[in-house]
Amino acid sequence: MRFYTKEWYELMQHQHDAWYMKFISEKEYTDSDYQLQQEEDKKTQKAVQKIVDAADEEFSRQQIPERIKSTFCFHDNDLLSFQKQGNTYEMLLQKEYGWSEEEQKEGITPYIKIIFIEGVLLEQEAILRLKTKIDEDGDLDTNCIYLYDELYSVPGGYEVHMLFYILEEQERLAYLTIRCSDIHFEDNITLPKAET
Repeated sequence: MRFYTKEWYELMQHQHDAWYMKFISEKEYTDSDYQLQQEEDKKTQKAVQKIVDAADEEFSRQQIPERIKSTFCFHDNDLLSFQKQGNTYEMLLQKEYGWSEEEQKEGITPYIKIIFIEGVLLEQEAILRLKTKIDEDGDLDTNCIYLYDELYSVPGGYEVHMLFYILEEQERLAYLTIRCSDIHFEDNITLPKAET
């Protein structure tokens, strides 16, 4: 990751700390503390936005087909599986946002598969270990949330850098990077029924 790094993510999480102070007992901080935190928040917001602007400029120069570019937005989706199938890698996600009530009524599922054709794994941090289970509603639940990605055009295809949030005793961040010749998507995936 060149832009949406772990450090950037941590910085972004603290750009509204003064707002959160309003929910803490006023006995725990002074007006001066609050003013100082507001000033820090402004600096943090500028730093975060500077990186976002640089990323947007870089990504606008990438030669990525619209069918990939317009689909590649999986922020806050649950990562349900990631596996190698022959010379491809397949990633199954559950949409948390962008799945409308209308789609639900029409029976469209929230599951999407990303297929990295002729994929080569460049980086997978050891802590990126999926743990899935069936929750009390019978839905598949996971310990891994897809946060951000950077999509680059490289000779012979694409390189995708991804950042994930791992929900365990200690919440952690992990990188995954894949180089591939093409990227395909399968939407409206139906999962097999869980054995009871």
